[in-house]
Amino acid sequence: MPNNTKNDFKLKQYDILMQQNRFEHTSFWTRFGFMMVSQIGLLGFFLNMILVVVHKDYNLRYLLLTLPLSVVGLISVLFFFKLHSITKWWVDRWLKLIVGLESEAFGELNVVRGGRQEAPGSVRNVAKWFLILFTVIWSVSIVIVLILASCLK
Repeated sequence: MPNNTKNDFKLKQYDILMQQNRFEHTSFWTRFGFMMVSQIGLLGFFLNMILVVVHKDYNLRYLLLTLPLSVVGLISVLFFFKLHSITKWWVDRWLKLIVGLESEAFGELNVVRGGRQEAPGSVRNVAKWFLILFTVIWSVSIVIVLILASCLK
């Protein structure tokens, strides 16, 4: 294979890997946006139901309806934790392949290889902290519902 054709092949491989990496990032942030909207919506609905119970009628049955809502919120956050770890695995895989191919495709030019060490942190880690925050919120909400239910018996 002539050197120019071999380099074109490496560049094409590199482009395919970058497209896959871009797809994984786009999918992750789309899912994360959905998670944020769904979690905030569930939380708003939960808080509205709690406020009705506390400020209006102290209805135990109405209060107990918030328990499944809290459980759904917690389970959905746990699903998103799993999605986060799967996406992280794929993105790390694509980046490893990209970095490994980069010297063959671009020679001495550092496109991805050079900047990874200087980065102050990962935005995906910030997303993980949001997942932790919602896990805590839903766990506490379950405890609050059970405490209020025991007070209303």
